[in-house]
Amino acid sequence: MRFSHLEQCGQLSQPDLETAVTSREDCAALLARMSEISARDTGVAAVLSVFAALASGACDWLDGDLVIELLEDDEVTSVNVLTDLGGNMREKVFRPFSMSVPLDEITSAIDRTPSILGALKLRRISWRRIVLSANEELRRSTMPPRIGASEASSWMLDKLAAKPPPTDE
Repeated sequence: MRFSHLEQCGQLSQPDLETAVTSREDCAALLARMSEISARDTGVAAVLSVFAALASGACDWLDGDLVIELLEDDEVTSVNVLTDLGGNMREKVFRPFSMSVPLDEITSAIDRTPSILGALKLRRISWRRIVLSANEELRRSTMPPRIGASEASSWMLDKLAAKPPPTDE
């Protein structure tokens, strides 16, 4: 299975991201893998890098405005990735999927590092629901994001900083 080397979402690498945005099938495979391995404190916010790449010129197979809906229900965040074709018509880009974390784990990463969203605009509907969106014109003119230590994987740095140093005993 493609992307089976990922054991935690926070292990998402730049080559993984670049591979995923080349086609709908590859991106669906990555998002399915991230859904499968999602768990608290394992870098689930890395999925935001995938969404930001979809909202960039790197993704030339997607038509229309991009709309990503995230809704928390009982410590699980459901995700719908859609395109808005105008005239109140939306089309699913992928099958809806879920991440086994509360929404605040994702929104905390956005609050810490807003640049992780790239061209996406954030709209907070409620504490349990957010919508990320980018219009087609903006998507076509935006450079794809690069994954770095200050981006989706910043949770790792927080964990390392809080970890006591090893003892020589």
